[in-house]
Amino acid sequence: MDKDEQALLLLTNRLLMDWISIAVDSGQVSLAGAESLIDFSAAQVVQGAPWLDEQVGAFASAFKGRLPKPGEPSPLA
Repeated sequence: MDKDEQALLLLTNRLLMDWISIAVDSGQVSLAGAESLIDFSAAQVVQGAPWLDEQVGAFASAFKGRLPKPGEPSPLA
């Protein structure tokens, strides 16, 4: 993967994670709903690329761990 592809992938992933976090923080999406979306997406990736199961699971857990939790101060404030 060249630098342009890496940059696009990283930026796209960051934008999506930030959007999900903002949606949870603002109450547009429930925390449970966001976690379910991450789990569903991870399962779909593993279904198409089972050799990535361990890595996808680790990233999914990291993403869920970065979501704003109820009662925590917003990083957006």
